[in-house]
Amino acid sequence: MPHINLKKDEFHWWFTHSDQIQNTALIKAYHQMINAEEEERRVKFRFERHRHQHLVTRALVRTTLSHYVNDIAPQNWKFVKNQYGRPDICPSMNLPSLKFNLSHTENLICCGVCLDNEMGVDVENVERISATLDISKRFFSANEYTDLLKVPKHLQKQYFFYYWTLKEAYIKAKGKGIHIPLDQFSYDLKTKDKISVNFDASLGDDPQDWQFMLINIDQKYRSALAINRGKTENMKVDIREVVPLDSEKDLNYRIIAQ
Repeated sequence: MPHINLKKDEFHWWFTHSDQIQNTALIKAYHQMINAEEEERRVKFRFERHRHQHLVTRALVRTTLSHYVNDIAPQNWKFVKNQYGRPDICPSMNLPSLKFNLSHTENLICCGVCLDNEMGVDVENVERISATLDISKRFFSANEYTDLLKVPKHLQKQYFFYYWTLKEAYIKAKGKGIHIPLDQFSYDLKTKDKISVNFDASLGDDPQDWQFMLINIDQKYRSALAINRGKTENMKVDIREVVPLDSEKDLNYRIIAQ
């Protein structure tokens, strides 16, 4: 597996379309690399498409991480979950600097990788949710909801997913998921070339420590990235489409904002 150098000021975003992976040899190879716990979780899914997506998800994270560490084969990675359920590389592997985060929606899986910095990724199918204003009124900050109402109606759903994916990316980066109320931090998307955020004092976060990005993979999906970069300058983002164990290519996707 080709080795990839990862610098401290870089973030690598990998994604794959699970529904496009039907090669029986690849699927067999994916089965051979997952562990018993992952297989146990896979077979519990009711529908075959979800069992398939779970398999591809595990293959994606395992093969992606092996690009960065030459002497660890995909099947040899070990993972743990924190108290909120976020998966991390097992401390026994002695790779404290290597960080990853996963997100998936119908037929699309993303895996983000960086060094040292806590980060989160989120991807959503824009066809999945229709009651966007009701949801935003219930969960978003008052400022976000007010700003969303000011957006032309034909763009409101698009902006809803901008807010939603950014919020999901942040709470995943913090490692606490839904235990962080979504109205305790508020994004300002008025200026497209820079995403700003305000945090409630209870979060103890500095907006200057964070870098946010919105990325369009295609018209069906919206995705976002949140990186706690600390005092580092803007992280460079590299985006790749991949079929685990088969092929990959660099992609120059239009960055909506950062």
